[in-house]
Amino acid sequence: MEMNEIWSARRIGVEHPIWFRNLKEVHALTLAWLGAIETGRPSHLLARGMEANRVNEDVVASLWMLDALDNPDEDAALRSLLDDLSVNDSLARLDRAVWTAQAWTLARFMDRAPDKDKTAVLNQLEQEAWKRGLECGTRRWPVLAESLKNDMRSLLLAAREAPWAARPGVLPYLVVRALPQEAEVELLACPHRCDWIEISGAPTTADRLCGLHEHWMRGFVYHLNTKLLIERLPVSPAGRCRQRWRWAGAS
Repeated sequence: MEMNEIWSARRIGVEHPIWFRNLKEVHALTLAWLGAIETGRPSHLLARGMEANRVNEDVVASLWMLDALDNPDEDAALRSLLDDLSVNDSLARLDRAVWTAQAWTLARFMDRAPDKDKTAVLNQLEQEAWKRGLECGTRRWPVLAESLKNDMRSLLLAAREAPWAARPGVLPYLVVRALPQEAEVELLACPHRCDWIEISGAPTTADRLCGLHEHWMRGFVYHLNTKLLIERLPVSPAGRCRQRWRWAGAS
């Protein structure tokens, strides 16, 4: 590779801070779950627990990168991740570490919970997911024109600013139908479609994670319009998770 190509690959582009910020939101959800279920357990022990439980060696080697997500200076945090890899490759490593940490945390909670308590644990995680979604929506859209709040098509565009796709340029959902009062979407970036084997290879965890992320989405869109409801529909013929977006009170 020529020197100018190496320099170009290591240059931070406009899409990289967005990717980093989205991963920060995903990891914040994991930390919120840890705080809710394991009160008083320091979040830095997450990496130690993953190492002790034989998580993939490539992921373990990248766990140090999670510390950068706690740095409020996002520019400095992003630069701290760069080594001899391109920015894309460094963020891909962080991406895998973040998603694996979340899947591992969820699986551990469910494995440790007695059968009689599993529903209660999931309910608690759902509440935390909704709250984090609401907080994220408030940060991303502190102001939204009233004229946009009452048109489902406008809200679909606004919701694309949420972090569920993580990587910039990846559409979070395919809009199957969009009317002012109702919409139907197929999810293109839900946990079921994650590339990382730690999630795609664990169907039960992927199912639960997908449901929890749906609560996260509900919290986000609640900020956009408190009357907006998201309903899960049967899986599409293409195997994608589907949702119906409608106003409360509409049939």
